[in-house]
Amino acid sequence: MGLSPLRLGLGTGVAALQLAGTLRKDKLVLAPGDVAPAIRSTGLQRVRASVTMAQLVLGALYAVVLVLYAVSRIRLGLGHHELLQPQYDPKDLVPFGSSALNPFSWLYVPSLFYVMLQGWVIGAVLAPISLVLAFIGSERGRWLAATATATSIVVAVLFLSSFGQDIYVWYLD
Repeated sequence: MGLSPLRLGLGTGVAALQLAGTLRKDKLVLAPGDVAPAIRSTGLQRVRASVTMAQLVLGALYAVVLVLYAVSRIRLGLGHHELLQPQYDPKDLVPFGSSALNPFSWLYVPSLFYVMLQGWVIGAVLAPISLVLAFIGSERGRWLAATATATSIVVAVLFLSSFGQDIYVWYLD
């Protein structure tokens, strides 16, 4: 259809907030682009905590990918382009092997789904919402929302770089 996935995701996020505001207050009717009242009506602290936690979890999943990459390079003593060769499969490079008893394997599987489903897009969609949450309201936790926004932006920029694309191809190999 030629629609931008990022704009479509952002529009969906705004619509979800507006719908949540409409469902919380029977008399509340929101005009398009009226996000702040929707956020306030749904409970600012709860929304901020949910959005922030989602962004930080997504950032942590990408951090697992980067840690596995760094540990593999150090352990094998390989350069970036050497590690990206097909013989170095990430699932074979999980520290202490892949087994149900290995906690590193437990981290590998969700991070694999994160990379497969391109979870950075979700973080990028949540970033503007989190930024708005960081500026409105007067409660504590605003700095955490700002940190979550920065984390999502860094992950998106890193993922879209040539280094991030190399890691993406290597991880899905």
